[in-house]
Amino acid sequence: MNKDVLESDRPIFIVGTPRSGTTLMRYCLNRHSRIYIPPETYFFARIYGNRNLILEQDISRYAVDIVERFLNYRFSEQSDYHLKEYIEFKNEWIDQLSEGNYSYRDVAEIFFTKIVQNRGKMRWGEKTPSHIFYIDFILELFPNAIIINMQRDPKNAIASYLYCSHLPDNFFLACGVYELSTIFARKYSHCLYTVQYEELTHFPDRVLRHLCKYLGEDFEMQMLKPGMRDSSYSKTAIEIDEEIGIIPDKPEKWKKYLTQQQSEFIDVLLNSKPKENQWGYWSDWIKVKRWQFLFLCRIYKNRYGYENIKHWFKE
Repeated sequence: MNKDVLESDRPIFIVGTPRSGTTLMRYCLNRHSRIYIPPETYFFARIYGNRNLILEQDISRYAVDIVERFLNYRFSEQSDYHLKEYIEFKNEWIDQLSEGNYSYRDVAEIFFTKIVQNRGKMRWGEKTPSHIFYIDFILELFPNAIIINMQRDPKNAIASYLYCSHLPDNFFLACGVYELSTIFARKYSHCLYTVQYEELTHFPDRVLRHLCKYLGEDFEMQMLKPGMRDSSYSKTAIEIDEEIGIIPDKPEKWKKYLTQQQSEFIDVLLNSKPKENQWGYWSDWIKVKRWQFLFLCRIYKNRYGYENIKHWFKE
C-alpha cells in the first residue's frame, strides 16, 4: 500500500508544557521533505472543544464562524507571514464547508491538508502546547494519531515562561500551568511519545532518528538544522536562518531569571522526590488535591478563555 495512504490517518501532534521546546520540535520536523506543521491553531480547544455550540449537522450552516474562529485564534507566533499565507484560503474553506455534510474530523483534515499541500508536503501535523489538556479530544477524532509530548526541566521551563513577552509575568500561574501539564502528560503517558528537551538539544541526531523511526519516516540530515534560533528566554521574534543548528540547552540557565525564593518554591512542589532522571530533575510532580486542581483550572481558564474544562475530570 502507498506510504502516503498509510500515514494519512496518522497526523502528528506536538503538545507539552509551555516553553518546553515544542517550537524547536516543529521546526525540526518541518525540515523533513514530507512533513509540515503550522504554528499554533488551538483547534481542539477553540473549535472541536466547542462542538456542543455548533453541532456536526450544523457545520455547513456555520462555516463562516468556524473558519473565522480558526483564523482568529491560530496565530500566536509573532509573524504576519502566517496570517497572510492562510487568510487567502478563507473563502475557499468557507465554500467547501458550506457545500456538504462534514464531521469535525473532516473540518480538521480540510484545514490542515490545504496548509500542508500549499507547502508541497505530504503529511500534516499540528502544534499547540496546551493541547496536552485535550489528548482525549485528539484521539476521538484521530485514534491513530502520533502525539509528541515535549518535557523540560521545570525551573528552566518556568523561568522561560516568565521571560516570554507574550505570556503573563505571573510566577504562580507559570507553576500552575506546568503542574497541570505534567498531570495530564502522566495521565495519558500510554499514548504519548515523550521527548526530553535537554536530550533533543544535546543529542539531536539520536533523538530525531528514533523519532523518525517511530513516525515511520526516513531520517533526513536537514532536520538537524531547524533554521531558527532558540526562542526560549527571548523577548524578540524568532531568528530565522536555514543554517542555524540545534543549540544545547544549559541545565542551570534558570538561575539567571529565578530568585532563590522562587527556586525554593518549585523545590517544595517537588518534595515527593520521585525517581530523578539523568538531567537532574524529577519528571513527576507531587499530586495536587482536588480543590487545588480546580483552582488551577480556573486560573488557566481565565488566561486562555477555554469554555470546556469538564472533560478534564473524566476518569
